[in-house]
Amino acid sequence: MGLDMLRGEIYSVDLGKGRGRERIGKHFAVVVSDDFSNSLQWTIVIVPGVDVSHSPQLRSGVLILAFESGIPVDIRFFPIHIRSVDFSRFPAQPIGLVPPARMVDLDAALKNQLDLR
Repeated sequence: MGLDMLRGEIYSVDLGKGRGRERIGKHFAVVVSDDFSNSLQWTIVIVPGVDVSHSPQLRSGVLILAFESGIPVDIRFFPIHIRSVDFSRFPAQPIGLVPPARMVDLDAALKNQLDLR
């Protein structure tokens, strides 16, 4: 495909069908797998998120404000929904980027979720 996908990039990804409380359908997704793994173009590890205007009651997760990401909406990413998805689910270009300082917050949330110390 030739797509160079990088950690921290935000895409609009269709997560397809799921079961129970799994995130399904189209969502914002931030790439959290490392750049080398991403270059293999097999599966990509993502954290899905939602436009906070659609779910203002949700307070967990990591909030990325619109002005930080380049996307016109604020997004809350939920490490509890971390998942690996096939490379073919991604469009050719990212729609935004989580800045490095905010990736620190997302990394901390992932470590907490996965009980990594």
